Amino acid sequence: MTAARLVLTALLLLGASGTAFGQRKLGPHGEVEIGFTQFTGNTSQILLTSRLAGSFIDSTKEIKLGGGLNYGEVEDKGVSRRDGFTEGSLDLYPLAQFSPFGSARWEFATQKGINGRFSTGLGLKGKVFRSKLAEMSFSSAVLYEQSRLRAARVSGRMRPDTTVRLARLSNRLRYKQTLFKDNRVIFQHEMFYTPNLADFGNYLVTSQTSLTVALVRRVSLRISFSDDYDSTAGQRNAKPNDTKFLTSIIASL
Repeated sequence: MTAARLVLTALLLLGASGTAFGQRKLGPHGEVEIGFTQFTGNTSQILLTSRLAGSFIDSTKEIKLGGGLNYGEVEDKGVSRRDGFTEGSLDLYPLAQFSPFGSARWEFATQKGINGRFSTGLGLKGKVFRSKLAEMSFSSAVLYEQSRLRAARVSGRMRPDTTVRLARLSNRLRYKQTLFKDNRVIFQHEMFYTPNLADFGNYLVTSQTSLTVALVRRVSLRISFSDDYDSTAGQRNAKPNDTKFLTSIIASL
């Protein structure tokens, strides 16, 4: 068993020690995230990222809105990534053990050959457990997706820009652990598995693991690693895995 698996197992056992559902802060909430990462050595790389999110929650609903942009460069090769997104969701009865929701998202990613992708759908969220220090939840939703894909050479032939429409089943598992009672350190892992309902060989897997440390009131430091896998990326002359390691500052509003 690797060290990473040992750490994750310990966190899960710690979180499972309590099964009573804790309290969530009600009302409006917002945050701004600015991140920067630079790698040096055989190749110099930089990554800049920004994200803005806002939400409002009470006993009957939770409304979330957000968006972000990422930009990366590699020495002697120019732009390595340029992507962004905007999204929104509405959850009904978010404090209940099960809650229905609707969501919509638009995104683009030049490094993946995606000129634009819109998805929207309805689903259900459920809480596996929630204590004062930890929570685990899952969700499943049926999505309609429309993507504008850039021209690419496929099987020796040039395929023009094309639009693809399909339905997906989006499945998400999220785990969040407060490591100390003062809430200064928070570990979170989130994973999505999103296959095409008509072809399960066409799927997306997205995961993000982060550690957030409170520095001063309303300001935190976050270290995160994300990996996006697209089984059809090769059809757009793109790599299937798209990874990102980031150090960022978050300001709560």
